Amino acid sequence: LATDKGREREGAFIAEGARCVLEMLLYHTELIIGVYAVSGFTHPQVHEAAQTRGIRIQEITPEQMARISTTTTSPGILAVCRSASVKPDYDLARTLTLVDAIQDPGNLGAIFRTSLGFSMGGLLLGKGTVNAFNPKVVRGSSGTFLRVPFEQEVDMLERIQFLRHKGFTVIATDLHAKQSLEEIAPRRLRKVALYILPSGGIPQPDV
Repeated sequence: LATDKGREREGAFIAEGARCVLEMLLYHTELIIGVYAVSGFTHPQVHEAAQTRGIRIQEITPEQMARISTTTTSPGILAVCRSASVKPDYDLARTLTLVDAIQDPGNLGAIFRTSLGFSMGGLLLGKGTVNAFNPKVVRGSSGTFLRVPFEQEVDMLERIQFLRHKGFTVIATDLHAKQSLEEIAPRRLRKVALYILPSGGIPQPDV
């Protein structure tokens, strides 16, 4: 499960660390295949959530954890979960985040957290973007990535045209932009797709 091919073959991913495991226990119990912790691991919230939901935390040795952990120093607990996600509802959504060719897992995890914090209606991941189930993305999002509807391997040029048809205004981030958000007519902000600009430009933004 540490590789894209392995995750695709098994249909599963790893959520590592107390925050990620707690997130899965609280919001995605149905996806949990198993929770594993080293002897002596203690975290009151994790243990309470697992007990409440009838999930047994299986105890393993530090050596076993080191072999399956994806981090240099294991946090002592991880969950193996089924890969599942919800796609954005383009008719109901009013705000979307578009990212293209984002290869740093930590950055994508942070984008998931930010999108959730701003109640974005979904996240579209263009081709060349790191897989959302990558362990570092999961950790970077603190496990919250599954609370944001998303699609992967999106053809961004095609999807931008689709979003325009759905009434979205596509707004790109750019340090050298000639127009700021405050200058956009309010009527054009009723449905917004915020494109986080990759190096090399964006295909035909509206603003």
